[in-house]
Amino acid sequence: MNADGSQNVLQAVYAWNDSTARFQLSFYRAGGRFTYHAGHGHFHYDGYAYYKLRQNVAGQPGPYVTRADGTGVVGEKVGFCLLDFVNGSWNTLSPPDGPGGVNTALPHYNAAGQPSNGCGLLQGVTVGHADGYSNSLDGQWIDVTGVPNGQYFVEIQLDGENAVTESNENNNTRTFAYTLNVNQTTGGISPDQFDTGTSHNDTFGTATDVGAMGTFVQPGLTIHWGEDFDYFKFTATSSGSATVQARYSNGDVNLYLYDRDQTQIGASTSPNTGSTSSPVTETITYNFVAGQTYFVMANAYNNSESNNYQIMYNLKPQISYPATDAFASEQGPNPGTFVVSRNGPVTGPITVTLGIAGTAGNNVDYVLNVTGGNLVGNQLTIGDLSSSATITVVPVQDNIPERTETVALTITSTSAYVSSGGTSTIKIYDTADAVGGDTGGPGGPGGGTGPAPGIFGTTSLLSTNDTTSGGGLIGSSAQRVDDLLALI
Repeated sequence: MNADGSQNVLQAVYAWNDSTARFQLSFYRAGGRFTYHAGHGHFHYDGYAYYKLRQNVAGQPGPYVTRADGTGVVGEKVGFCLLDFVNGSWNTLSPPDGPGGVNTALPHYNAAGQPSNGCGLLQGVTVGHADGYSNSLDGQWIDVTGVPNGQYFVEIQLDGENAVTESNENNNTRTFAYTLNVNQTTGGISPDQFDTGTSHNDTFGTATDVGAMGTFVQPGLTIHWGEDFDYFKFTATSSGSATVQARYSNGDVNLYLYDRDQTQIGASTSPNTGSTSSPVTETITYNFVAGQTYFVMANAYNNSESNNYQIMYNLKPQISYPATDAFASEQGPNPGTFVVSRNGPVTGPITVTLGIAGTAGNNVDYVLNVTGGNLVGNQLTIGDLSSSATITVVPVQDNIPERTETVALTITSTSAYVSSGGTSTIKIYDTADAVGGDTGGPGGPGGGTGPAPGIFGTTSLLSTNDTTSGGGLIGSSAQRVDDLLALI
C-alpha cells in the first residue's frame, strides 16, 4: 500500500516457448498502480489513457490547448477492468491501424499459457484481443468549455504513465483531426475562490492552508474540470474522534484524508450522484491529534465535474482558561483575570459551562465582570468573530481582616468542545499580603504589585507592647499578625 492509498501492480512478462508451443512466465516487474474505489467496488488501473486537445498548425498537431486560467484541456480514462472485452463483434480497423476487435493474424493469437483475466486482481488483455471503452462511459471525454470553435487534433495516449513494458513503445499515441463547432463555447463551471487566476490548490505543495480547524463549513466549492483536485491543509484543534465531510448537490465527489507525511489515512468514495433535492455526503471519521497537520482532498469521480460542493470540518475546538493575573487584592481593589479562549474558526458563537469554586464566595468576596462575552449564571457565551472572553475577578472591599482566599475555575469537556483541563486559580489577598502567612502574592517574596509587606491597617489589633506611633502595626511578622487575629 502506497502513501496515497494506491497499490503497486506487478506486470507478469511472458515469453514464447517454441518447443512447448505456449507462453511461459519469464519475470515480474513493477507495472503501475491500482486504486481501489470502495464506492464502485473494484480496482482502477491508474493512467490507462490520456486524452488531450492540440492546436492544428497547418494540418499538423501543434501545442497543447490551455484555457485562460492555465488549466489544460485534457481528459483521463481510469481503466477499471482490463480484459478481453471485444471479441470480434466489431472490427472497423485493420493492422497496422487497429484492430478494433479481434486480430487473428497476430502471432500466437489465442495461444496457450496466457493467464485468465477479469475484473479482480488479475487483469490484462491477451494477444489479438482488445478492451474497448465507448463514449458513454465515465471519463471518455475532453472538457472543451471555454475553448473557441476551430480546427484541432485530439490526441489519445495509452499507458499514459509509461508503466507497462511493451515490445513496441512507439505506437501508444495517435492523433485525429477534429473540428470543434458547438453553440456554447463559454460558461461551464466556474473555478472556486481557491482556483482563480494562476493560483490553484491542485497538489500537496499548493494546498490551501486553512489553519487551526475545528467546526467549520466551507461552501461554494467546485470541481470545474476533470483534473481539478482540491487540497486543503489544516491543523487539528483537539484530540479525539471527529469527522471531515464533503456534501455535494451535483456530480460525484470523492473525499480523501492524509496525514502530515501525505500518507492517505481515510477515504469516502460512494458511487452516488448528488442533486439539489438529494445531496450526497461523504464522511471520513478519524482519531485526530491536537496540533498535528492534516490534508483533505476532494475530486470528482473519473474526471467528471461538480458545480457545487462544500467541505465540513467537525473537529471540536479546545477551550483554555488560564489565570492571566492570578493575584487580586481588596486594596484598590486590585482585580485578577481569567481568559477563556477557543482555537479554530470563530464564525459562530460557543457557550462554555464554567465550574467556579474556591474559598471565596461569588457576590460576597468578589464579583465577576466579563468582556468579550456574556455570562449568565455559569454559562459563558463567546460571540461569533471572537476567540476569547476575559473574566475579571473584582474583590469586595469589606474591611474585615481575612486570610487569603481563592477563586478556582474549571471547565469540563462536552460534546461541543474539549477542555484543556486542570484548575486555574486566582488568590484574593486582604489589605496585606502577609495575612494568613501567604508571602507569594503581591508585594511579598513571590513578587507582584500589591501593598508593602507587613502592613496591616487597623489600630484595634495593636498589642499593649506595641510602641509604634500613629496607629497600625508596622514591621510585624506574619506569625505576629496571625496571633493577633486569633484574639478577635
